[in-house]
Amino acid sequence: MKPAQWRNCPHPSCAFECDSADDPEKEKEYLDLLVSTQVDGIIIFPVGNDFKVYNYLIDHSIPMVFVDRLVDGVTSDSVLLDNHAAIFLAVSMLAEKGHENIAFLTLPIDIPITPRLERIEGFKKAMASHKLEVREDDIHSLPRNQIQEKLARIFDAEKPPTALVAGNDLVLREILSYLKKQKISIPGDVAIVSIDDVAYTEFYEPSITTIGQPIQQMGIKTAELLLNRITNSDQAPYITYRFAPELIVRSSC
Repeated sequence: MKPAQWRNCPHPSCAFECDSADDPEKEKEYLDLLVSTQVDGIIIFPVGNDFKVYNYLIDHSIPMVFVDRLVDGVTSDSVLLDNHAAIFLAVSMLAEKGHENIAFLTLPIDIPITPRLERIEGFKKAMASHKLEVREDDIHSLPRNQIQEKLARIFDAEKPPTALVAGNDLVLREILSYLKKQKISIPGDVAIVSIDDVAYTEFYEPSITTIGQPIQQMGIKTAELLLNRITNSDQAPYITYRFAPELIVRSSC
């Protein structure tokens, strides 16, 4: 299997792309590969939490920018969504529509992935700000292949939630698949809000209310930061940029 792909580019060395598939060991192998090819800079979606892996790049004077995540013990420019604001938009809209029993589902946090942790924390704060109780069974962090089994238990409870917030589009896919198989009506039986506005949410029936990220602006800022670091290695300080989310109201609430 090829470890990476060369994009069509007049200067191939500027377009080395590696997909770690959320595997920290594979990510480390790819970073070693990129260091060995003497790349000028790296944009990273970190999948691990071992600061030594990323400081290895700093030791080799390779500029880097983190996207979507932070890593404790590593000093770097970073570009992220304002995750607290995103989850606050979701909870606030549901609360304003009269929902009190709201559940939040996200992927595992055994590796401390920044958006997942921040969205869980933000969910608790948003519920509290609307004076809504957060029960132990209102927050679920689990692998994608266990989500539908968990939903079966959630909806079999004495008081199932009237609204679900999906932590990202992968979680949303599992939720929609389960609800469709069980013939649970959206929004008649349960309202849905998802963080991440992916294409199918607009065309699903009913269309899904989402919290969108300004992907294009985030991408431009990421490229600008990296190019600035490459051309001016003494540039300081390092900055974490947070982009505002957008509530996209559709029919699922």
